[in-house]
Amino acid sequence: MPSRVTVTIARAQNLPIMDKKRKTTDAYVEIELPGPDDTTIREETQVRVGDLNPEWGERFVFEEVDDSILQDQTILFTVKDDNKLQQDKIIGGIRIDLNCLLMHGNVQAARKKQTQVCGEIVDKIEGWFQIYDSLRGMVGELLLSVEVVLLEDQMKF
Repeated sequence: MPSRVTVTIARAQNLPIMDKKRKTTDAYVEIELPGPDDTTIREETQVRVGDLNPEWGERFVFEEVDDSILQDQTILFTVKDDNKLQQDKIIGGIRIDLNCLLMHGNVQAARKKQTQVCGEIVDKIEGWFQIYDSLRGMVGELLLSVEVVLLEDQMKF
């Protein structure tokens, strides 16, 4: 079933210092969503220079995403430090499994969090998510929301 995924990256807090000389970070977020035929759809926020608590308020809409692909994969949010002279450094990441948003049909418990308008089922998760680095552990938090709209067939018989 086709779906529309909307991601909003609001802000981050308590990011680690990545530039030791300036004691700051030039942060941005890269979003990776699974696409058809083992492809990956990538988007990224603007770079916020010199801020350990950056604010983005950016919204990304991914149209016509197959919900069967979303059931098998996760959305990856990678927080990175922009570096002009070298490769960008990875601060940490967040993986979100969307199966909780894709439960529809006979599951009444999942329907309580959903709204249905004009043949569309909408569900959303939002909040602060811990940014994780495999070497350093938790390295800050990211405020984001992910909304999935399941586009149902409006011409049912």
